[in-house]
Amino acid sequence: VAEHFPPGESHENRLYAYRAQAGLATFYRENGQLEAALSEYAQLANAPRTEVEFQATGVIGQLNIYSQQGNGERLTELLDQLAHLLADIDKLDRVSRNQLIQQLDLPLRKRVLLTLKETRSPTRPTNQPSSRFPSRR
Repeated sequence: VAEHFPPGESHENRLYAYRAQAGLATFYRENGQLEAALSEYAQLANAPRTEVEFQATGVIGQLNIYSQQGNGERLTELLDQLAHLLADIDKLDRVSRNQLIQQLDLPLRKRVLLTLKETRSPTRPTNQPSSRFPSRR
């Protein structure tokens, strides 16, 4: 896509290129080419700050793979990275926000939804952990 619609020519071309890259990363993941998927997701995660949906897609894709692999150290780093994006994700329209959350594998989705609920509440109950993402239960 980027070859026929150079991302540097317009914002619209950049969006198409990011969408194509996200699709390619998903294709790789679904076909067991995890290293190739991780590479594509990492590039998306490094998209400009103005492209929060693609940044989040990249982080979420990596989270899913590292969670599947049981790589706790990298998972923690990426959860922190996602936590920094939450405020921007929360500003997206409801459909976009829900589409991002649905990309998360179910166990991760539960953790992130708990975090979103926690950050939206005016006060956190004292029995809640202080970290942005609760530990697995």
